[in-house]
Amino acid sequence: MTDTSKEAKRLYMTMVFMPERGWFRVGPPYSKKDVAKSWLPFVKSAWFGAPVRVQSIAIRRQANGDVLPSVLKRLDVVFNLDIKDAADASTNNPLP
Repeated sequence: MTDTSKEAKRLYMTMVFMPERGWFRVGPPYSKKDVAKSWLPFVKSAWFGAPVRVQSIAIRRQANGDVLPSVLKRLDVVFNLDIKDAADASTNNPLP
């Protein structure tokens, strides 16, 4: 049984679209959407005008404090990100 009544921590990623690969994450996760959005012009120019966007994920935990398996799977499959890297996002928010 999971406890979803607690507020989930949300992380934001900068994503780039490549026709060969689809959408994929570039750069670290950010704890604030504004910080992730501030990187979009740089990412777009670095990837030669490819489409870019900010995508988020809610880090939900079980009652015992462990991250839900579905969240761990999405972090791994969609964002190619380990939970330890995601945990560092709260202190890693460089501005461009």
